[in-house]
Amino acid sequence: FEFRESGKLTGFDVELVEELAQRLELEVRWVDTAFDTIFTQLAAGRYDVVASATTITEERQRTVNFTEPYYAAQQALTVNTEQTPDIQSVEDLSAGDTVAVQRGTTGETWAQENVPEGVNVRSFPEAPDTYTALEGGNVTAVIFDEPSAVTEAEQRPALEVAQTIDTGERYGFAVDPQNPELLRALN
Repeated sequence: FEFRESGKLTGFDVELVEELAQRLELEVRWVDTAFDTIFTQLAAGRYDVVASATTITEERQRTVNFTEPYYAAQQALTVNTEQTPDIQSVEDLSAGDTVAVQRGTTGETWAQENVPEGVNVRSFPEAPDTYTALEGGNVTAVIFDEPSAVTEAEQRPALEVAQTIDTGERYGFAVDPQNPELLRALN
């Protein structure tokens, strides 16, 4: 949904925001920041919009506003087929296994609430770090948004999306709660 290609920011969210901004005659200035604090920073007025494959949740809606949903999302379980070829689903994880997640994401919340008892959930600040840990054998699996999981697995030969987890999530753009006019315009 957002990544760098030859140093340039691109992806579905990037292109969609830039198209919306063009139609609304607004200027876009992209800022990279940690995901786990992005909503409090938005609510504090540091940004106008968060566009980062962002799931609309009740908890987040207490801090920021969201546009209407624009994408139906799912989580995915990614494994290293060279190290754990028998893991095909979350139910195949067992006590002592470790699942990597990105801090502050709905994947982290889902894992904390749904992995089998005794499975450790390890949070990382950035999504790519979870897959690097999986490649290196430092974790058993990754739980993360399916579109990103598919992309990472395509780029890392040992990794495979073993299970898609339908969580009923929807993505929306988070908007500064002090800017209802921007929210209406984006909708």
